[in-house]
Amino acid sequence: MKGENKIMTSLSRLPSELLCRAASFSQKREVENLKKSFINIKRKINDYDNTYRKHLSNRNIDQATLKNVINRSTKAQLADMINKVFNLPKMTDKQIVRFVATIVTIAEIDEGRTALMKNRDVITPLTTFAEKYNTPLVREWVAAAFVNIARNTRESEAGVGVKALIEKGAIETLNFLASQARTERERINIACAIGNIARNGINGYKGKIAVIVSEGIADLINKDIIGYLTTFFEEGKSESGRIQIIKAIEQIIVSITTIIRNLNQDVVTENNIVMNLINLAISSKTKTERGYTTQALELITSIEVGSIIFIGNNGVINLKALAQESSTPLERTNIAKVIRWLSKFDNERMRATDYDELVKILIQFLTSNNASEDELTAILNAIKVISEKKKGKKALITNNGFEILKNVKDELTAILNAIKVISEKKKGKKALITNNDFEILKNVKGCITHRLTIIEQVLENLKEKKMICCTVS
Repeated sequence: MKGENKIMTSLSRLPSELLCRAASFSQKREVENLKKSFINIKRKINDYDNTYRKHLSNRNIDQATLKNVINRSTKAQLADMINKVFNLPKMTDKQIVRFVATIVTIAEIDEGRTALMKNRDVITPLTTFAEKYNTPLVREWVAAAFVNIARNTRESEAGVGVKALIEKGAIETLNFLASQARTERERINIACAIGNIARNGINGYKGKIAVIVSEGIADLINKDIIGYLTTFFEEGKSESGRIQIIKAIEQIIVSITTIIRNLNQDVVTENNIVMNLINLAISSKTKTERGYTTQALELITSIEVGSIIFIGNNGVINLKALAQESSTPLERTNIAKVIRWLSKFDNERMRATDYDELVKILIQFLTSNNASEDELTAILNAIKVISEKKKGKKALITNNGFEILKNVKDELTAILNAIKVISEKKKGKKALITNNDFEILKNVKGCITHRLTIIEQVLENLKEKKMICCTVS
C-alpha cells in the first residue's frame, strides 16, 4: 500500500500535459494491440474456413458451422463448396439425408440460394431422391429444401427459385410427398413449400407472371393439393403446425384470385376447394386458426364462382355457425367481408338466397360493444351492398336495421362533435399539441366521416322501402 501511495504521489507531481501524453501513448499502444489481435483472429477464422471448405466432402457436416462459413464466403468459394457438396456420397438413406440437409442449409441463405441456382441443377436430384428413397426423413428434408429454394432472394432474382422448381417437376414431387407424408414435420414442410411457391410465384414477377408459373400453380390446384392440406390441418396436433398449413392454403387462394383469368373456372368447382375451406373453418380449434380460415373464405368468395359454390353448400348456415363461434374482431371482419362479396354478385343462386340470416349476423356484430375500427367499416360496407338489393332492403328493415343505423349515426356524430369541441378549446388545443394527437384525431375524423357517408347512403336506400312498408301496413 505504501509503495502504491508513493507512486500515486509521484505521478500527481508530474505536469498535466506530460500525463496526457502518457495516457495517449498508452491508448495508442492498446489500440495497436487490439488491431493485431483482430487481424490474428480474422486470420485464424479464414484458415479455419479454408480448411473447412477444403475437407467439406470428407467431414460430418454441422449445419450451424456450415451456415457461418457460407456467410463468410465469396461467390467463387461458394461455387467450390457446392461442387464439393455434390460430390458427397449418396448411396445410403443416411448419406442422402446428409446431402439434402446440407442443401437446405445452403439454400437458407440468400447468397447460398443464388449460388445453388446459378451453379447446379439442385432440383432434379432432390425430386429423384424423394421417390427413390421414400422414407419420412428423406421426405421431410426434400420438402424443407423446396421451402428454401422457393424463397425470394433479391428483387432482381425474385421468383427464380419458383420457376426452376416448376420447370424441374417439383409440383409432381410435392404431390407425391403429400400423398406419402405421415409425420407432422413432413406435413408442415410440404405446406410451407407449397405456400412459398404460391406466394413467391405470384409476387415475384410484379404482375407479369410467367406462363410456366401460372401453369404450375394451376397444376398444383388441379392435383387437389388443398385436399391433402385440409387433411393435414384436421389431423395436425400442434396449433403452430396447423397455422402454417392454413397459411399455405391461404396463399394458394391468393394465387387463384390473381390468376383466375388464366384458369378454367372448373378448377374451383371440381377440386372441392370451397368445401375444404368451409370444413377448415368449422373444424378450427382456436381463434387464431379461425382468423386465418375465415380470411381464406373471404378470398375465395371474392371470386364469383367461389361465391356461388359457397352459397350452394349451405354457406349461409355455415356463416351463422362461424359468427356464433367468432370471438375476435378479425374473425368478425372476415365474416362481414364474406357477406359483402356474396351480396355483391348478381347471380341466380344469390337472387334465390334469403338475406334475413345475413342481415342478422351483421346486426349482431354491429350492436356488440367491442367492434373494432376495421370490423365496423367491414360491417357497414356489407350493409351498404345489401341495402342496394330489393330483398336486402326488406331484411334490413324487418330486423330494425334502419333504427340501429340511426343510433350508430348519432353515436359517430357525437364523437365528431366532441372532437370539434376539444380542438376549439384553448386547453384542448394545448393538450393535443403536447401529445402530438392532431394527426391521430385527423385520421379518426376521416374514418368517422367515411362511415357516416356510408350510413347516410344506406338510410337513403332504406327510406323508400320503409315508406312503402308503412303505407301497406
